[in-house]
Amino acid sequence: MEYRILLIEDSPNAYRFLLDELTARPLPGITYHVQSAQAFIAEAVQGFPTCFQLVVATLRRRNSVLSVLRKLRTACPDTQLLLLRHSDASLIELISAKELRGTVVPAATPAPDLRVLLEQLMAQIISTPAAHNAAPEPRSTASAERDARQVAAVVDEIRHEAHAKLALYTNTTGHIIDQQGETRNMDIPALTSLVAGGFINAVELGRTLQDSETQHFSAHEGRHYNVYSINVGSDWLLTLVFDKHLMSPKIGVAMLIMKRGAERLNSLRSTTATEDNRSLDSLFSLSLSTEFDRVFGRELQTALVV
Repeated sequence: MEYRILLIEDSPNAYRFLLDELTARPLPGITYHVQSAQAFIAEAVQGFPTCFQLVVATLRRRNSVLSVLRKLRTACPDTQLLLLRHSDASLIELISAKELRGTVVPAATPAPDLRVLLEQLMAQIISTPAAHNAAPEPRSTASAERDARQVAAVVDEIRHEAHAKLALYTNTTGHIIDQQGETRNMDIPALTSLVAGGFINAVELGRTLQDSETQHFSAHEGRHYNVYSINVGSDWLLTLVFDKHLMSPKIGVAMLIMKRGAERLNSLRSTTATEDNRSLDSLFSLSLSTEFDRVFGRELQTALVV
């Protein structure tokens, strides 16, 4: 049986080391198909399957690999993630990596220990039923785009009702599903990651109290901006950003508007799931190759292509 492995590493030497470790001792009857990010881009553009059983990536400060991994995780939930953390990786990036259910180890992990870890991950993957590792069935592009338009319309209506500068709809790891409004001079990836990280403690509190169906509302009221966030179900977040020089609503009003908005988005998700519970996920999958090219296009020009 063939297992697909993706290596996201812009250092040719590190790439070759990982490649050698992964292919050194394959089990009888097992084939490893290892790809670089560039090879993956070329394949995805041609419409071939994009799921992998294992993804090994380097986590450095602001190297944006997490945005790619979020898309991969959305398209293929059973993919195993191994992240090699460099010393400059931020706490928020580490939290996001953990939220993605990735195995995080220092990039300086000794070769023998890394070899054992890779063997353990592959053994776990091989022991998983093949059906769990299969690529998802192709979904309708038209259906995905229709659902995305519906979500965008609701998010924009919420923004207009609240008179917010910006509305963001993300998952709980900070991956943007939709955004409406003005983003100039704002670091949106950092903002969504920080908001998502702030919900971790709230979610854990709910689990501790054995109450996972709670509504979590967070507020940041600063000198220039007010930022309010609320969860939509257990997997999504709605965030509104207000420019205090233009509009500064009472927190109770913002909470009421956002609670109603979260209910609308949750209802829309339920309807979408009934018709096709993978339609939004398929839209994320369609943009995977674009995301790879945006994040790694320059860095991987000299990378080894399998």
